[in-house]
Amino acid sequence: MSTKPNLDKEGNIANAGIKKTLPPGVKSGTDFGNLFVQMGELRWLTYDGLNYLEDYGKGQKIRDLYANLKFWGEDPKDRGIFLKFKNGLKSRRETAVDKYKYSINCPEPSFEKYVDDMGALVIDFYSV
Repeated sequence: MSTKPNLDKEGNIANAGIKKTLPPGVKSGTDFGNLFVQMGELRWLTYDGLNYLEDYGKGQKIRDLYANLKFWGEDPKDRGIFLKFKNGLKSRRETAVDKYKYSINCPEPSFEKYVDDMGALVIDFYSV
């Protein structure tokens, strides 16, 4: 299944209307806190011999690059969250963002166990 993001009419990705909670699938009537994820500046990225920070005639490739986050336990059919890098945001009008807030639906000890069990957060990169 393709996880590629859906684009708006201006070619941007937005997470509008998406409310994610952690751990995935845990139902709770209480928010125990929040987890904020923010992408900083990407300073170096090469893949298959291409430098994705070089200008290629249309501006830097980083402007077309998104990070896709999916936490352990999320539905495999779910697209996750797409974030831009701080130095990849195009303009103030852009609907894509560099940060996202997750609601935590369990007490801190349970959330710590979830994060320990997860081991690592995999971040995939997409160029559109």
